[in-house]
Amino acid sequence: MELKELEEQIGFKEIPFPKIFGKNIRQFSATFDYNAPLTHPISSIYPKFSRGRLNEFLAGRICAIKALDGLVKRPEILPIGKNKIPTWPNGITGSITHTKNKVSAVALPSNLNLFLGLDLENIFIKKTAKELEWEILLESERRYLNLENYCAIITLIYSAKEAVFKAFNSIAFRFLDFKEIELTTLNINSNLFEARLINSEIEKIKGKFAFFDSMVLTGAEIEKFNI
Repeated sequence: MELKELEEQIGFKEIPFPKIFGKNIRQFSATFDYNAPLTHPISSIYPKFSRGRLNEFLAGRICAIKALDGLVKRPEILPIGKNKIPTWPNGITGSITHTKNKVSAVALPSNLNLFLGLDLENIFIKKTAKELEWEILLESERRYLNLENYCAIITLIYSAKEAVFKAFNSIAFRFLDFKEIELTTLNINSNLFEARLINSEIEKIKGKFAFFDSMVLTGAEIEKFNI
């Protein structure tokens, strides 16, 4: 499939994002027009998607294709797989995240036994942060509320748990509740966190984050042998 026309129709343009993972992990990030009209024939394949949701979906898939460049023969648009996560080419693992106008994807060979979760969030307004606080925080995590701006910290914890969930779901294909994930360490100065899965043998999940442009980008890594 020729991507150039599709990229032009949704205003897809590469932009720099903070580097969340190590140098061996491919990452590609872009901006796009959430409301752009789409006349490309691919739109007929997803008739239930709204215009914005389809543009968001396609922008994420284009990022994934570009992150895969040099790792495998360029694939078509990654299909929606089990638990609605992308079906990556054989031998590859990765993760996609997006907001309404920004998108990013990471990819690496799965024989490295490292599985990734990537999440991007706009910093919550105070009303949203207050509503989510009781849904996502464990009692042990309340100590982090004094570290930084309240809304930024709630958004960070939410995003970190989303990243952990994505990494876990790509291996185990099972949903996790926010309170099944505990952030055991959160270091604002080094932009690092560690997490564990409650009632699981997975006791140490490494993660990194970056605040930029009123957003937070969060990445988590799980080693497959721990599952």
